[in-house]
Amino acid sequence: MSGWLDHLVLRRPRPLDAVAKSADTVTFALRISTVTIRNLDAGVHAGLLALDTESISVGHAVRTAREVLPAADVQRLLRELGRLFVRGAFSVAVEDGEETLCELEPSSASAVARFGLSLDEWDRCYRLSRLVLIRRHEDGLVVEGLATTTRMAIHRTELTAVLGALHEPADETTAARQAPELPGPVLTACLRLMQAGGLIGRVDGEGLLPEDRDPDLMMRDPHDLFLHNRSRVGLTTDAIGGTFRFAGVRPPLPAIHPPWTGRPVALPEVDLDRLTRTDLPLAAAMERRRSRREWADRPLTLEELGEFLFRVFRIKSFMPADPADPQSYEAALRPIPSAGASGDIEVYVAAARISGIGRGLFHYDPARHVLTEVTGAGFPVTTIIQMAQQSAGIPAEPPALIVLASRFGRLAWKYEGLSYAATLKNVGVAYAAMYLAATAMDLAACGLGAGESAAFANATKLAPHVESSVGEFMIGPAVPE
Repeated sequence: MSGWLDHLVLRRPRPLDAVAKSADTVTFALRISTVTIRNLDAGVHAGLLALDTESISVGHAVRTAREVLPAADVQRLLRELGRLFVRGAFSVAVEDGEETLCELEPSSASAVARFGLSLDEWDRCYRLSRLVLIRRHEDGLVVEGLATTTRMAIHRTELTAVLGALHEPADETTAARQAPELPGPVLTACLRLMQAGGLIGRVDGEGLLPEDRDPDLMMRDPHDLFLHNRSRVGLTTDAIGGTFRFAGVRPPLPAIHPPWTGRPVALPEVDLDRLTRTDLPLAAAMERRRSRREWADRPLTLEELGEFLFRVFRIKSFMPADPADPQSYEAALRPIPSAGASGDIEVYVAAARISGIGRGLFHYDPARHVLTEVTGAGFPVTTIIQMAQQSAGIPAEPPALIVLASRFGRLAWKYEGLSYAATLKNVGVAYAAMYLAATAMDLAACGLGAGESAAFANATKLAPHVESSVGEFMIGPAVPE
């Protein structure tokens, strides 16, 4: 048996209660579930029961099985170890004496992780998965398997060089050149553990991994997988939700954006009572709603823009923070909902053809129902507007582009893991409301999937990690039908 198995150590986060129900059955009582394994031969049965004594190496479990039954089904033993791993029974570390080189654990709270250890000895050629993320963590470097929901903490820097060398297919001999100080069996154990967790894989004759031929995985981008996993309970073991991790550390951002210093543009008052009496019924607006990318040959009026913004984005009331509660924060109610009533979405108007205000970028104050100029006509504003035109594939600039920007700290102060996902949900809510308002007002409107955030940063002088555009929506006077 290969000596590298002795360097793979099963580490239990808590006592593992194994009960032999019969001569061929073992039941494990885990933290969130019970696992019963049946139809075992005597060797595998003994190898699994050995897990109940202390953290042991995979090699020890295999030897225990073969001592009881020389012909024990060792591959079955390894499969059952994988089944226990994905249910959080233990992590698997590579140890060399007293030193831990790396440690693999499931990053999912449900049994969707991967762990497939193999004893085959033939030469193999590895390659780094496309769907991994390497980042700094409090324990050192962490490699996340985004499709396999596994996470490896790396404690020896040579292993990061090994991973870097595997951006192209390479055999163990080539990988070993990146870590000459590691004994051969130790490096083999590291590579086999990385493969077991799906961080690297064996390539075929064309240098491709199985994931490269998987039609579903081919369509997924790493950042999409990471955002989804990190924001969904069950797909991560990290904290998710309203944890208020910054309460008492730094104050929450105020509900209202700090005022801009440009020229103010007063918007006409809106008669809400009249709209309530005469507006298009909701069912009719939903039936008539569609994207419209052609504009009438006139500017959008200030009255139309003001009514549109008033319908969707104005602040109706404030909820002040409670000074006695460190988790309390100032919130505001608007016609559209927002995660935690945070109102993280700020509304800007990139004006191309709006009567009375000229070309420029304006911020909408939802409390005072006022526009404030952020910057006038120039390269950033033209870039923002023309990017919208290009994204929509239309011949003329939209008269007005509603630019939705997020003050990320409004959500991140309270929410952990899902704050950006919540921002995108807030954008979707705003899109739906803007479509309905535009339909009721007989305005042409179209939501966009891409926008120019670098130009927005240039126009506002705001760092993209502080406040950045996250959605764009075109509006203008409609061509009569």
